[in-house]
Amino acid sequence: MHGFFNGKGGLRQGDPLSPLLFTLCLGVLSRSLSRMAMSPTFKFHPKCAGLRINAMKSNIFMASVDDGVTQDILGITGFERGMLPFRYLGVPLAASRLRAADYSILVDSIARKFVWPTKYPPIAWNTVCKPLPDGGLGLKDLKAWNKALLAKTLWKIHLKKECLWIRWANHIYSCFGEVWN
Repeated sequence: MHGFFNGKGGLRQGDPLSPLLFTLCLGVLSRSLSRMAMSPTFKFHPKCAGLRINAMKSNIFMASVDDGVTQDILGITGFERGMLPFRYLGVPLAASRLRAADYSILVDSIARKFVWPTKYPPIAWNTVCKPLPDGGLGLKDLKAWNKALLAKTLWKIHLKKECLWIRWANHIYSCFGEVWN
């Protein structure tokens, strides 16, 4: 059969044979690696050896899974079932939309680690936000900028009452009454 098919361009993205060939190659690779791992001369990469999943620190989060399947998975893995909301890197993760205040811990942490690596800051945040000529580092005060941008948005809403998105917003949020009250 060699030479019977005249191949020119190989497989292209979206080719119906791609998943099949990928699966075949993956099977061959998996069997080859399994055979190599059985060999007494085989050694894992030094940075990968000894890595294990800590079941005490791991949780599984599931949605729309039958209770029987859930119990089977929990039994096989030995993990506990996690529930929302929970904190990851100091930020709460939830099924609903997070508020800006939920991110403040993370933003402060990143900003402080960027400016100084110590636990207690050597200078006050107000000093850091001062301009360079005044002895600060010239960083923006994000709380003040946020208030300014919100005020600017409110002013645009007041001036452009006939704008489509403002009419839509007024229609959706009309239960809150007039913005200026």
